Amino acid sequence: MKKKICILGSTGIIGKLTLNIISKNKKLFKVSLLSCNKNYSLLIKQIKKFKPKFVYINKETSENNELKKVIKKYKVKVISDLSLIKNYKFDITISAISGFNGLKPTLDIIKLSKKIGIVNKESIICGWHLIKKKLTQYNTEFIPLDSEHFSIFNLLSVVDKKKFFIKKIFLPASGGPFFFTKKTITKNILYKDVISHPKWRMGVKNSIDSANLMNKILEVVEASLLFEIPIKKFKILIHPESFVHSVLQLKNNFFIMNAYPPDMSFPIENLLLNNEKSFISKFSENFFNSFITKKIKINFLKIDKRFSYINVILNFLCKKNYKYFIFLSLLNEVLVDNYVLKKKNFNKIIKNLIFNLKRTIFLKKINSCSFLNISDINNFYKYIIKNIIIN
Repeated sequence: MKKKICILGSTGIIGKLTLNIISKNKKLFKVSLLSCNKNYSLLIKQIKKFKPKFVYINKETSENNELKKVIKKYKVKVISDLSLIKNYKFDITISAISGFNGLKPTLDIIKLSKKIGIVNKESIICGWHLIKKKLTQYNTEFIPLDSEHFSIFNLLSVVDKKKFFIKKIFLPASGGPFFFTKKTITKNILYKDVISHPKWRMGVKNSIDSANLMNKILEVVEASLLFEIPIKKFKILIHPESFVHSVLQLKNNFFIMNAYPPDMSFPIENLLLNNEKSFISKFSENFFNSFITKKIKINFLKIDKRFSYINVILNFLCKKNYKYFIFLSLLNEVLVDNYVLKKKNFNKIIKNLIFNLKRTIFLKKINSCSFLNISDINNFYKYIIKNIIIN
């Protein structure tokens, strides 16, 4: 029987990669749910090709006349709220809606999923305490799909934690588009250069976070939450080749690492196909052959003083609880949204983040928040938007 697949964010990069893998393994999968925000033209093509049972879209997108015709022709059920789906179970869900907006659909889809792969660090940082509760409640298997966390997840699965305690975890960063320019990141950097990542195909938000290495700070926070390892045990290194995705240093001083090409198809492929007897990864074969022929080199570099704010932010978080992790993620998202809107003063994202991170108005508000549900988090998000100071 074919596995029923749900893709939240099917028109994004992760969604398209997932559908590409499914297209090559049609006998194994049935795409049951597709979703998008505004890219209805691509969604139409996906509906015609995969003929899903459901589409999850907002009201504005559902009003498009061309999309309406296709939905009617293929007898697709339109869903504006995932909690409305009853008596249906997806074998595998890929949750890839970007930013904080991905949290609610992720929480709603868990009870409908046997297994879920999440590739949205903002949702995990802001709502891991809620996600974990849902996973337990509905006995849903969870796989982290961000490359670093997928890597750590797999390394920890082969390490006997009782025998080999973790001494340190190194998270490699490519350096983004600016690390190797050896120039100060100024306000005059062009938007097109900020979102042009040299190694990874990513959405706008992740590309901007990668350009100032904010994504690595968020990945440390995410890893700390997922694996219950203190932030102080993580160290960020620059690895320009982007082949190594995590390195574990054990208490016995052995180092183990996880390496694969800088392509998100690899963790997605593993999630979808790793239980299939016929699964042979071209990624792994070609990658290993590249090592043999010495076409691949691996370098690790220290972060230079231009990015010294990384330690400033991480040291601040070391002394805080998960409420401050939520604050950091939401604050960064507001600042990135502001930058995307104005497309200028890239250098001020971090300056404004550090300034607002320590403001008394927010610190007092955090202490009064419980964050017991998504409504609490959403209200705090609105509070940040209302009270943030952007210079």
